[in-house]
Amino acid sequence: MFESISAIEQARDIINDGEAHTSKVRDILKNTVSDEAIVFYNQVETHALLLWMMAGVLESTDPRDSIYALMGISGLAIEPDYTPEKSVAEVYLGFLGLWEHCCSRLHPHYPDKVKSAILDFWFLMFAGVESHRRAIPSLGLPSWAPNFPATSFRTESGWSYSISAMNQFPVGEELFNGIDQEWHIERHSLYCLTVKIDTVRSCGPVIDMLNEELVSWILECLTQQTDYPTGYHSAIAMQRALVDQYLDKDMDHIVLPTLMEAYEFACLFMIWDRHFGKGSTDREAAAEKLAPLVWSFLLELGREDDYATFWERLPGWVGRISAEELDALPATTSLLDMKRIIAACDRLELALSTSGGDIIAQTESGYIGRFPLYTREGDLVCLFKGYDGPVVVRELEEHCVL
Repeated sequence: MFESISAIEQARDIINDGEAHTSKVRDILKNTVSDEAIVFYNQVETHALLLWMMAGVLESTDPRDSIYALMGISGLAIEPDYTPEKSVAEVYLGFLGLWEHCCSRLHPHYPDKVKSAILDFWFLMFAGVESHRRAIPSLGLPSWAPNFPATSFRTESGWSYSISAMNQFPVGEELFNGIDQEWHIERHSLYCLTVKIDTVRSCGPVIDMLNEELVSWILECLTQQTDYPTGYHSAIAMQRALVDQYLDKDMDHIVLPTLMEAYEFACLFMIWDRHFGKGSTDREAAAEKLAPLVWSFLLELGREDDYATFWERLPGWVGRISAEELDALPATTSLLDMKRIIAACDRLELALSTSGGDIIAQTESGYIGRFPLYTREGDLVCLFKGYDGPVVVRELEEHCVL
């Protein structure tokens, strides 16, 4: 069974806030359902929140324990069966069948304003890990089922991430307006309403460290496309994807980096590219290749007259320096604020170290973002009715896999 029982207890204490939680549920459901239904919803939501907090961390002696011990807290009718005849896939799919029944009971009571906010497909966050690329057995699960033994390894992330252009949640819900058909499970297949929104064009490296491969891919991407589909500079989207998007103080919407911040961010990568260069010839070739990117920034910043001296003033190294050395730096130069660039480097390295094993990728439409580890060129970016963010799927003959 789970080793971290105390962690589960702590999570339950956090979530089970009695009156406050019941009040929240009653508000969501507009007091239209019975106390029994509210208790049922409370149990189910508790189970989903526990999974969100704990399932990627806990380890068990038997893969079926992820259902029997953790999910069983939900109060759903799960009967432990450790006989050899009861396969792991049967246990997981049996639970998902109960979850489908749970959602079908609650759907009639969802107010229109919160239909997207209640995640029917929360389990997709723990799915989509390719079995042939890792030592953990596939357990006979379909790609859309949660694979907790795999996701307990931080670098085996199966999470589906939103691409940078989609900065409002829920995304794309209007595409399903007027369609009442709900998802359902048949044997090993998941059927749901789906809208294809894009295709993955180019996959970059794992974004876990600042190295030559990452620097090269990012600059190649930014040089080929300086204008982002939504109207701002592509470096702004790249910065959001790498450092992660963040919200304003009111948590209402996502705040974009400024053009100057994106410029400094891009300069950081150009400095590292210069550092990785092997000689003056390479540097001259790099300067020529990156000319469209540099010009796009200076033109928008109204600094086009500084283009001729840009490369002379760009240093060849940015690394960790002491506080004394940082204080000794001049506040600004004509084009670069090195203190700000060094601070940006520190933020970037911190973000990369906690990225969870994602990759950086670009779609056919030009959108940039974080994607699951095993995303490949040609994979589809889709919206599922019942899930709040884009999902990456792969077409195989007449069906798709996560």
